[in-house]
Amino acid sequence: MDLATIAIVGENMKRSPGIAGKLFSVLGRNGINVIACAQGASETNISFVVQKSSLRKSLNVIHDSFFLSEYQVLNLFICGVGTVGGSLLEQIRGQREKLMQERGLKLNVVGIARGSKAMFCREGINLDNYREELDKAPASNIKTLHDEVIGMNIFNSVFVDCTASADVAGLYQDFLAHNISVVAANKIAASSEYEKYQATRLPLHRSMRNTRPLSRPHAAVVSSICLRPMWAPDCLSSTP
Repeated sequence: MDLATIAIVGENMKRSPGIAGKLFSVLGRNGINVIACAQGASETNISFVVQKSSLRKSLNVIHDSFFLSEYQVLNLFICGVGTVGGSLLEQIRGQREKLMQERGLKLNVVGIARGSKAMFCREGINLDNYREELDKAPASNIKTLHDEVIGMNIFNSVFVDCTASADVAGLYQDFLAHNISVVAANKIAASSEYEKYQATRLPLHRSMRNTRPLSRPHAAVVSSICLRPMWAPDCLSSTP
């Protein structure tokens, strides 16, 4: 197993209660497993070990929570750009600056999919011309969508389903198991056979038993889309 060691260091850590709790809560909320951890006797250093594949995500999560971020970032995958999805994207585009200024919330759309087309960008997609860019995007299918969303392994991620597709609803279970929250105007997952409903809910039940509330992925089925917002160490180091 390839591992990486990350350390946060700060003189004020020993005078600030709750640093370790905040650190491990935010890692857990994003599905990052801590394999080992240690704190120095001086209480100015916390080191922990994660899988190397989680290194980039871990650093982003810590920076977002402790360091550079002026805003709380929410990374969104939007599936479906019809009436509901298109209106949602226009609302995000029009309200983004206001949400940042008044709520400290930055909505970063990192994926958009429709039918047989999908595009993804970790840094965020420009919503001013997303329809034109989506027309030029490579062909996609349900497996590509599944693999790209999970493979991006991005922090604070939410999959928003604005389709009426049973195939897309069938992805929820895997997304929730990978700590990707799900918001759906698509009601198929909640109104299909009870066995399928139970299977979709299973990752949530496991998470509720094994983690604190802030560490759990979330799922919501809505009849309309509504947006609402869901100490620092001195330095950060990592060693693959």
